[in-house]
Amino acid sequence: MRRTTTIDMVRPDGLLGPLVLSGIGRDLATGIDGEPYLIDAAATSLTVSAGVDRAVTEVVVDSTSGAGSDAPLAELIGQRAGSGFRRALAGVAPELVGGGSLVHQLLDDTPPATLIAGSVLVRAGLLSGLDRALPASATTNTVVGSPPGETSVALGGPRPRKLPVDICAGWAADGEMVKAVATTGVPLLGWGPEAPPLGSLVDGEVDPMSWHPVEDLGPKAMRRRRLIDLWRGVGPDGRTASAPVQVTVVFRDTYGDRRDESGEVGAVETVVHEYAFTARIDPSTWIVTAATAVPGPLPAPECPSAALSAERLVGRRVVDLRHWVRDEMTGTSTCTHLNDLFRSLADVRHLWESAALSRGESR
Repeated sequence: MRRTTTIDMVRPDGLLGPLVLSGIGRDLATGIDGEPYLIDAAATSLTVSAGVDRAVTEVVVDSTSGAGSDAPLAELIGQRAGSGFRRALAGVAPELVGGGSLVHQLLDDTPPATLIAGSVLVRAGLLSGLDRALPASATTNTVVGSPPGETSVALGGPRPRKLPVDICAGWAADGEMVKAVATTGVPLLGWGPEAPPLGSLVDGEVDPMSWHPVEDLGPKAMRRRRLIDLWRGVGPDGRTASAPVQVTVVFRDTYGDRRDESGEVGAVETVVHEYAFTARIDPSTWIVTAATAVPGPLPAPECPSAALSAERLVGRRVVDLRHWVRDEMTGTSTCTHLNDLFRSLADVRHLWESAALSRGESR
């Protein structure tokens, strides 16, 4: 069983215009004949207003399973796309939250996608990462980690903003992220390597079934990609039914812009955040029995230490992970983006049982 999702963060009316979060996802199961079966495909579009309020102005969903079609999602209009959005989504569409659907996974990524999309304005030199924490008078700062000569203008704003110090490993009070803000006025943004292809290879080519189709990422846009693979081998008694469910997750955020050696800017997709994750789950209890996270490119030097937090999932029921991660996975031993990966594991039982039902198998 494989679930793949992408969230593209784009501003079609210009960088100071509304933000559009365009989501696509697909659930595939592989039968005993080795052929893939489509379980569900979904697309979402959520528009967020420009400015500090970041209010939802439009929500559109579509899925082959019909998930979300009867939910009163219009009630989300006017809701902030950041803090409080997930609580509001659970209030208007509880069946989506509890059903493990693709539509829910795509909408659930709204707060982190809105947050990281804000860094595009910093990267583009339109405002500093502290635009609401500085006086109204504009100042200019060098963007840490950016190509030489790129600057950022702090536009200021009426509402002071408290920095997220100690919220995660990257924002540790004595870490390089906080030092960068104190020195330059902007955080470390992460200008990672060019993003390699995601997906398995067949005869040297990327397998078209390994991911749902996506367009090239345009300039000054961001993308969040997630893959969840589930399978079972053979248990100690030689039967598949006694084997644990194996989980592999790939999680990557990318930015579609980079200067080449001539100084020209093109839409080269570069990695901002990346993790690989593996786990084993007991299918009789759906409790995590092993979990390991491996960090890829991340913005701050302290960020990779959060990978050790994966071990804290052992002994937890997957169905509880969304709430448990929210309540317990906080502080400098954790990573907010890795936590989003952990939260997505709450859907693995639904995915596994959906695949079994589609093939007429016993769960």
